[in-house]
Formats: sequence, C-alpha cells, structure tokens
Amino acid sequence: LFGAGIPGAAPLLSNYIPTVDHWLFQAGQLLFGAGVLASFADPRLLPGGARIVVVPMPKGVESGLRATLLALLLASLTFAFTWLRAPSGLSPDVFADLLVWGVGHVLQLACTLAMLSLWLWLLESVLGEAPFSDTASRWLFVALLLPWLCAPLFALAGTSSAGYQVGFTELMRWCIAPVVTIFLILSLGAVVRAWKAGTLSAASLADARLSAFLVSGALTVLGFALGASIRGQSTVVPAHYHASVGAITVSFMAATYLVLPLLGLRLPGAWLVRTRTWQPLVYGTGMLVFAAGFALAGAHGMGRKIYGAEQAA
Repeated sequence: LFGAGIPGAAPLLSNYIPTVDHWLFQAGQLLFGAGVLASFADPRLLPGGARIVVVPMPKGVESGLRATLLALLLASLTFAFTWLRAPSGLSPDVFADLLVWGVGHVLQLACTLAMLSLWLWLLESVLGEAPFSDTASRWLFVALLLPWLCAPLFALAGTSSAGYQVGFTELMRWCIAPVVTIFLILSLGAVVRAWKAGTLSAASLADARLSAFLVSGALTVLGFALGASIRGQSTVVPAHYHASVGAITVSFMAATYLVLPLLGLRLPGAWLVRTRTWQPLVYGTGMLVFAAGFALAGAHGMGRKIYGAEQAA
C-alpha cells in the first residue's frame, strides 16, 4: 500500500502479476508470496506428520492441497530461475513482463489444483460421500502436476529461449484441460447418481455448495472452449482467462461457507444466510456475460490491450 503511493512509482501492467516500479512495493509482493507458502506449513499436508485437526478435511482434499503446495514450490523455483537468467538492460516494463510470464502459467496450475480440491470438498459435504475414490483423485492430481515439473527448467534456459516462449504455452494448452475434464466428468457422474437415487432434489440446487460446483464447472468448460478458439491477440484471450479465473473464484466463495462453521464462526444475520444461496449464481452469470462480451468483441477482430491507446500516443 505504501509502495503504491510513493511519488514517481510507475505502474507496470505486466501479464499475470502487475506491479509498481518501486522496491518497497515489490518487496511487499515477495513477502506476500512467502506468506502464502508459509500458510501451507500444516502437519496434515506432510506425510507422516502430526495429526493436528483444526478443520477436518477429506483425504482427497489433502492430496489436492499437497499437489497445490508442490505447484507453488514449482512457481517459486520458476520465479527464481527466471530472475537469474533474465537478460540485463531491459526496460522495467519488459523485465517485469518476462519475469512473471512463466510463473503466471504455473500459478494457474496451482489455482486449478486448489479448485479441484474444493470441488471434492464441496461435493462430499453435499453428497455425504466422496464423488469418487481417494485413489482416483490422488492419481488425477499426480497426472495434472507431473508435466509441470519441467517448468523450472524452461526458466533456467532463459527468457529468450524457445523453451521459455513455447514451453509454457504448450503446458497451458495441453496439460490442464484433459485431467480437469476427467475430474469434471467423474464429479458430474456422482451428482447424477445421487439425483437418481433421491439423495439430491431440485431444492438441492439452492445449496450454495452444489450450485457453486455447477457454476464453477460451467465456467471451466467455457474457459476451455474460449481458450481453444484463440487466434492471435484479440479480446478472446481475456475472455478465456476471465472465465477460467471466475471458475476458481466461485469455488473459493462456497468453500468459505463450508469452512466458517467448522471454525466456530457463523454468518451474522439471517439475510446473509439467504443471500449466500444466490451468490454463486449471480457471480457466475456476471462472469458469463463479461467473458461473452470479450469473446464477441474478439470475434469481430478487436485487439486486446488497445482501449485508450490513442490517449497514450
């Protein structure tokens, strides 16, 4: 906050992680990242660690959070190697963009792993059982994480290398959607079986846990479809990632309602309890319209990051 308000500190609108060109602001970003990593210092996430139960979570969720931690560690290594291998003499905006471009791809993997973990938790809390076996979820997490082990090596090759420029793009293109699609199909299969068995009814759709999963899944599919339709630097690109980020965000919204009671906290007011039912649907509809607007503009040839370009000329 203080770094952003320092006179002369220019904003650097880099992809994935925008920053301010001042050491104080960037030091704050590094401390924040370290804090995120430190939040995973939980004995439950370490094999053979002490079993300190603060918030009970399903086994599949533990596996997913371990995978998320590993993805964050990969992102940290990628960041460090990119910093070491970045060429000198670059302008601050170009340097900032190159520094976090590869890291941003790995962070998207980490967020996706966290989203899938929350899908498992939300569905198990609604269905009364895991949507599929812990073994299956563990292997899916492994399959999603495994190709990304090469990410730090791409960064080590240097930001001007083909590995850095092409490798991260191909990882994002081919190494997220297939596993997430399998995850989604298995999860939807569990919902359909519960519906046929009478465990779920039309009234269940008012449950924020179930509606958030469905909205998150729908936005995920939309993000994949828009990503596959990207041709050049049009506004289809932000349409794709806003749908994808929206899918992740809505899963965290619903997880908040799941975790708060386990911590002994309650929503202060009946109206908040009622409105939480609509939050995933309202947010999801807004993100759908937002992404559709970007996609429609991109389909007509509108380039990204050109709004207000005449003012900067």
